[in-house]
Amino acid sequence: MKVGFTIILTLVLLLTLSSENSSTPYRNVELQSIDDQQENHILQYFYDDQISQIDSFLRHANKYSRFHGNVLIAHDGEIILKKSYGYKDFPNKNLHDENSTFQLASVSKQFTAMSILMLVEQRKVDLDADIRTYLPGFPYEKITVKNLLQHTGGLPNYMWMLEHKWKKEKIPTNKDLIALMKELKMQRFFWPGKRHDYSNTGYAVLASIVESVTGKNFGDFVADNIFKPLGMDHSFVYSAGIDKDYPEKLDGYFQKWRRLRIYDHTLHDGIVGDKGVYSTASDLVLWDQALYANKLINDTLLQLAMTAGKIRNRWEFPYGFGFRVKKYNDQKLVYHKGLWQGFRTSFSRFVDSHVTVIVLNNTDCPKIHSITDRVEQMANELKSTPPEFEIINNAICYGYEFGLQKYRMIKEANPETEFHIDQIEKTIELLNEMGKDQLAEIVSRLTIEIEGGS
Repeated sequence: MKVGFTIILTLVLLLTLSSENSSTPYRNVELQSIDDQQENHILQYFYDDQISQIDSFLRHANKYSRFHGNVLIAHDGEIILKKSYGYKDFPNKNLHDENSTFQLASVSKQFTAMSILMLVEQRKVDLDADIRTYLPGFPYEKITVKNLLQHTGGLPNYMWMLEHKWKKEKIPTNKDLIALMKELKMQRFFWPGKRHDYSNTGYAVLASIVESVTGKNFGDFVADNIFKPLGMDHSFVYSAGIDKDYPEKLDGYFQKWRRLRIYDHTLHDGIVGDKGVYSTASDLVLWDQALYANKLINDTLLQLAMTAGKIRNRWEFPYGFGFRVKKYNDQKLVYHKGLWQGFRTSFSRFVDSHVTVIVLNNTDCPKIHSITDRVEQMANELKSTPPEFEIINNAICYGYEFGLQKYRMIKEANPETEFHIDQIEKTIELLNEMGKDQLAEIVSRLTIEIEGGS
C-alpha cells in the first residue's frame, strides 16, 4: 500500500511509541488492510468541493468546447481526481474510460530524452559527442547529443523533406528519414548552439541514435527499459511505417461541417521520437512518480534534464531535455504539451508541491490551452494536504498511536490549526461502509482525543 501524504515515521517516533504504556488496547493488534482505491476514496472526500468545481468546469468544456478525454490530478502520487469526459469513438459513441490510450504527441519527447540519458548513464552515449559518432555518414557536423536534446542543433524540418522529397509509396520510418537526410544534405537553419529553436527533427534523430547504439527498434527499447520496469502496461511506441499495430490506440478527430471526422495517417506517422508514444493517464502518473523516485537515472542527470538551458552560457531558454521549464506562482513547473492529428495533450509537474496534472484529449478542441491552464490553476490550489487526512491516514495504516502522534505534531507546529470533526466523522462512516469496523473504531477514538484537545 502507498505510504500516503507526508507520513513521517522516524526512528525517534518508533522508540517513543515503544516506550509508552503497553496497556493501550490498540497496540500490537493486526490492523485491517485497506487498498489504494479505498484510501483514495477517503482522500477524495477531503477535496470534495474542489473536485466538484474542477469536474463541473470539465463537463462544461466537454459540452461546449469539444473537449473529449481524460484528466488526472495527483499529489504525491495520490490520485485526487481521475475522470473521463465524452467519446473516444464518435461513430460508435463509445465513451472514454480509464484505459483510453492517447497519442501523446510532443509529450513523447520526455521518453526519448530519458532513453538517451539512460544510455549516457551506461556510458554508451556522451552528451557532448558529435552525433556522427553514433550515426556514421550523417551530413551535419558539430552537432552534439546535447544540442538535439535542447533544440539547439539547427537541423532542417523533416516534415518538409518528407512532404516534398519522399517519393516512395511506403510510410517512412526513422531509418528511412536518416537515409533521406544523407541523400538531400539540405541546408541547416543555423550553426549548432547559436539559437534555441524547437525541432521535431532533432528528437527523431535522437530516437535513431538509440536504435544505432542499442541495435534495437526504438519502441522496443522504450518498452523494455521504461514501460515494463515501471508497470506502464498500457503504453507503447507506435510507428505507422512498421507492420505491428495496436488496436487499443485511439483515433484523433477534427471537426468539419459540424461532424467530427478521423484524421488519416500521414507520411509523418512513421517517424517516432518527436511523437509516437501512446499512453493512459494512469500510466503517466506511474511515470511521474518514477521521476520523483529516480528509478531510471541518477539525480544529477535527472535534474539536468529539468533545468533550463543557456546559449553560450549566458542567455537562458526555458527548455531542459524533453521538458519545458518555467516558474508558476513562485514554484517550479516542469511540463510539456503535445499537438498532433487531433490529439491535444499536457503533462505538468509542479515539482515543489508535488502536484501533477495530466490532460489527454483526442479532438481538435479549440480551447484546449485555456482549458488546461484553468485545470492546472485549480489543481495547484490543492497542494496543501488536509491535516485531518494526515492524521487518519497514519492511524489506518499504522495504528491509533501513530494517528495520535501525527495530531500532536501538527498541533505543536501550529496551535491555531482547526480540525473539521465533521469530515473525520464522515470518514468513520466511509470506513464502516467498507466493512473496516476496526479502523472506524480507531478513528472514532481519535475524534474524542481531538475534540478534547489532547
